[in-house]
Amino acid sequence: MNILKIGMYIPVVVSIFLPQLQAKESNSSFFIGSSVNFSSFKDGDGGGGPSISSEGIDIRAGYQFGDYLKLTVGYGAARLGAGELNGAGSNISPLFARIRPQWIFENGFLVYVEAGILTTSEGEGAMAGFGLGYTRGQHEISVGYEDTQVDDEFSVTALSFQYYFHF
Repeated sequence: MNILKIGMYIPVVVSIFLPQLQAKESNSSFFIGSSVNFSSFKDGDGGGGPSISSEGIDIRAGYQFGDYLKLTVGYGAARLGAGELNGAGSNISPLFARIRPQWIFENGFLVYVEAGILTTSEGEGAMAGFGLGYTRGQHEISVGYEDTQVDDEFSVTALSFQYYFHF
């Protein structure tokens, strides 16, 4: 749990110090990153069951094709709040792949949409999302909204804070 708490602070600290970071241009299209997620899980059986809050962190790596497209793979860990969802334990750890068309403006701000697939111990799913961000040199921060559906078992909506470092 301590790793989760520490990981939640990384994007916040980076965003505070981003203006002071040297704006060195990237020499490669490869990147690594991390995301902190605040989620709400809902049972998908239509029973109107309660939603369960969650916090999570994931690590990501990928390749950026020009300025307009990213391909990302990653692994995450989410800790469910009180209660259980469909008999699931208190942890959900998805492995995912995403494609992200994005538009970067001259001032460094960016807008993106995202779609992807994932697999967890509870089943396979699909996700879609959108967000806003800022890039400067090798560093990128963004905030996004994601909606995920896993095998009609449950759905997840999340607010995601992301940081990427481009090599």
